[in-house]
Formats: sequence, structure tokens, C-alpha cells
Amino acid sequence: MSSKAKLHLDYAPLLQSLGLPPKSIGNDLLRQALTHKSVVSDIQTAHLPHNERLEFLGDAFLKVSLSQWLYSHLPDVDEGIMTQVRAYAVSDRVFAEVARKIQLSRYIITGRALQKVAEQDSVLANVFEALCGAMSLSLDFKTVSRTVLDLLREPLERAIQGEASAVKNYKMLLQEFTQAQADKSLPHYEVIDTQGPDHQRHFMVAVSLNGERLAEGNGGSKRKAEQQAAKAALESLNALTAPQSPMTEEARAFFQQAADDVAQPKKLYLAPSVLSADFGCLREALE
Repeated sequence: MSSKAKLHLDYAPLLQSLGLPPKSIGNDLLRQALTHKSVVSDIQTAHLPHNERLEFLGDAFLKVSLSQWLYSHLPDVDEGIMTQVRAYAVSDRVFAEVARKIQLSRYIITGRALQKVAEQDSVLANVFEALCGAMSLSLDFKTVSRTVLDLLREPLERAIQGEASAVKNYKMLLQEFTQAQADKSLPHYEVIDTQGPDHQRHFMVAVSLNGERLAEGNGGSKRKAEQQAAKAALESLNALTAPQSPMTEEARAFFQQAADDVAQPKKLYLAPSVLSADFGCLREALE
């Protein structure tokens, strides 16, 4: 479907997939959230507002909602594990998974350069974050937080059951390990290669300690490449710890709750009544 055609889509099915009533988010704001910032490179669509600022807002809202949930449902778990679980749940891979589940790609408006790769994780995650930003501007915190947690329920459960160990903050772990040594040295990261166009840049990073290269890592961003390099360095130093499982009764009860049991907003219909109109200006009231 062309970008121009997507400007006139019915957003009711999308809102329904989020568990929200029709018109709960204005069409203009929804369209902005669904318009990827790549449109600015197209002359024909340069005037369209895009989702960059909403993405920033949505990213913050998602982290706050998840942090609050983790604080309440994992009361005896330390900050490191909560950070690890949150990092898993707010990753591009998880956001893209949720975006595919709600068929978000049907609604995304991209610039011509990205139309063939609109299904890639980074694009889907970007628009999902912007959609959460639009929700946070339109609805109360409790409603949006509940909606977000319902969408992230499955990946959040996986994270707590152990998969979050795959996204540990390896840079932090490596720094803690090296500072615990006698010389208290800090690791140094250096980009040694980049490949691909700006929207699909691939980085290779090396990490060194006291001038000696420990390992290399690669990824779709500098941060991801640094994390991979730090993980490889920890493995070479035999300093990786075994994953932990912080599942609590509070968390278990949340995940056992069936989706049908979660209270969802009801669809509301407003029917104007002629009997309630001002008969002194009936024509204007009917309009």
C-alpha cells in the first residue's frame, strides 16, 4: 500500500488491537506517530509531521511503566536484575515482535528509501515507541501503562524466566570486573569499522585494557557493538556469571492472569438527541 493511501486508513482496528476504544487517540496524532521520520527525505511528503519527537516521549514512558511494574512485582530483586529485565523488554527485537502482533506495518508511513524494509525491527520499534508516545498524550497514565504491560506481557515473562540474561549490561559488568582488579584499569572502546548506509549502519568495535585488545564486537549501533565486545571480553576473562531467575509470587500472579480477565475499556457510542437541542436555533444545532 502506498504512503498516500495510508494517510486515509481507518485506525479503529489498530486501536482495538491495543485494547483501546475508537477515537481515543486523535487521527492527526496517530498519523504523526505512524509517519516514520524517513519521510523528510521525500519532496512530496516533506511537509508531513513525523514521529521523531513522539518516539522520544514513548521511549521514556515505556521505561517508566516497566520500572514501576518491576519495582512492584519484584520487591526482593536488586537493581541490577531489574535493569537487566527492563533492558530486554525495551529492546528493538521485543518492540518489533509486539508491532508484528498488532499488524502495525499496515499503517506505517515511510519515505521511499525505507518502503522495502518497513518490516525490519528498527523501523517497527521506532513507530511502536512513537505510538506509545501518542497514547501517553491522549490517555491517563494508568490506562496507558496497563495497555503497554498487556502488550509486553509475553516478552516480560520470558525476560524474568531467564532470557534477559541475553541483554545484560556487559559494559557495566566488564567495568566492575576490571575496577575490582589490583590496578583498577578501565576498558577502552574504539570503532574500528563501519559499513552500510546511514539508516542501516553496521559497526565493529574493539575493547582494550591497558593497551591490550581483549575482544571485538559488532552490531547495528555503536552501543550494541560495544555490548557485544564487552561480552566477548568477559568470556575471554572467564568473568561471566550464571543467569538468575527472579520470578516472584507477585509476578507469577500477573502472568497467570488470563488476557480475558484484564479489564479493557468499553466501546462508547454518542448519539445526539434532537430533544436536547436548542429549538431557537435548530438548524445550527443539527449541524
